[in-house]
Amino acid sequence: MTTCGPVTKSMLLLAVVVALTVQGSAADWKVSECCTKVSTQQITETIVDFMVQHRNNHCVNAIM
Repeated sequence: MTTCGPVTKSMLLLAVVVALTVQGSAADWKVSECCTKVSTQQITETIVDFMVQHRNNHCVNAIM
C-alpha cells in the first residue's frame, strides 16, 4: 500500500498535462466566422493556400 501515493500523484500529473495539452490545442485552432468586407489590394506575398467563402447572411463572397 505504500506505492499508492506516488502512483496517484503520477496519474494526477498525467491528467493535468493531458488537460492542458488539449486546451492549448483547442486555443490554437481559430477560424474566423466569415469576412464581412473585402479588399482589392494587390497581393505581394506568395500564395500557398486559399479558401473560398460564399455569400451567406452578413458574410460576403471572398477568397481567403
